[in-house]
Parts: sequence; C-alpha cells; structure tokens
Amino acid sequence: MGKQALGLILCFVVGCVTSEPDVHLGIQPGYLGFVPARIAVMPCTGWPNETLDTEAASQLCQDLNKFVLDGFTGQPFMKGFSPKVGEKALNDAKLPMPSEMISQALPPPKLKTKPWEIYKKSVEPTPAWQDWLGKASQAIRSSDSILLPFVTAIVERDINERGLYIKERSAEVALLLVDTTKGNLQWVGMRQAAVQRKILGHEGAGNLVYAPWDEVAQRLLQEDLWREFPGRQVF
Repeated sequence: MGKQALGLILCFVVGCVTSEPDVHLGIQPGYLGFVPARIAVMPCTGWPNETLDTEAASQLCQDLNKFVLDGFTGQPFMKGFSPKVGEKALNDAKLPMPSEMISQALPPPKLKTKPWEIYKKSVEPTPAWQDWLGKASQAIRSSDSILLPFVTAIVERDINERGLYIKERSAEVALLLVDTTKGNLQWVGMRQAAVQRKILGHEGAGNLVYAPWDEVAQRLLQEDLWREFPGRQVF
C-alpha cells in the first residue's frame, strides 16, 4: 500500500487536522544565530486590513519610525538602510511599497488573528510577493532582509465599572523582519500598551478626557520590542 493511500486511511479513521503556521514572537525557527548583513528598513504603515484612526495612526507611525532608527544607533551588528533610502530606491525602481503588495495577498479581516500569523499563511507563499522581495533587495543595495514596521491596532474605549468612569487609549505595533530571498519570517517583535484616565462618580465624568497619544507611544515603544532581534546587543 502506498504512503498516500495509507495517509488517506489514517485521515478517515482518526481525523486530520490542518496545522496553523508556527509563528511566535522573537527569532523564528531556522534563524537562530543568523545576523543579516544589510537590512532595508521600510516606513511604518498601518496594517493593511485594519481600520485605524488615520491621524493617530500617522503620528504613532512617525514615533515608531524614529524608535526603529534610534534602535540601530550604537549597534555594531545591526546594519541597515533608513526608510527614506528604501522608499527612494523603490520609487526609482518603480516598485510599489510593501504594504500595497501585502494588502493584495491578505484574506478578509479575521478577528483575533495576529498579523504575523496572517503573513506566514497568506503573504509569505505568494509568488508576487516573493518576486517583489527579490526586486526590492536588488534596488536597496542587495539587502538580505527587510524590516516592516506596522501599527496593528489603535483603540479608544469608554468604560463604566460600577460608577468608575474610564477613558482608555491603547495601541499595538509590530515589527516583521523578512528574508528577501525566500520571504520567510526571520524575527517578529510586538508590543501593546494602554493608558487610562479614571474618575469616580457620574458628576465628574463629563470632565474626563483621554490621555494624549504621545503618552501611549512612550509606554509602547520600549526596548522590549527589540527582544531577540538578530545581532542586537543590550548594554
């Protein structure tokens, strides 16, 4: 009996389960000890299939861009090209930005599905994406990795907990390091943060205001976002 027929019988008897992508935060399987020689850093964008407050997301993207660039400073084993260099190189080569390519490969939005899991399942194996990566690598000085910063969630909530009135702003960002040769995820970074303002009693609830978004950004953009980044040294 052939292996294929035996597999079909086993599926019929015990049932078959489709495995989900093996993706977790930090360094990905197969890349332990790997340090990219040249990283093309892309400008931050909102995750393509999320509906985000454009003004707040735009400001957070600016903060994330600065945080990422500052993160390369003083790191002898982290060599990269800035978002401005990468964006100009893509424009000169008449290539679209990565967010545009990713959005074409994304399925309809699914609740509680992390962007890096969606990337692994729906974007990574796409021939058009892999072709784009090869061309982008050539355009950006033969970069062997590309770093994609995303704002993946930005939320305002009004909460009433038995007379305790709360105004909450929260956000989530992600960094995806991608192999430009195969499209594989090499590393994933993510952080969430929330800031609340509270007041007890209905009388003062009308004067309660949200914390500024820059306060959320300060809490969000911390060294922990770089955890396990290839070649990064923590002093």
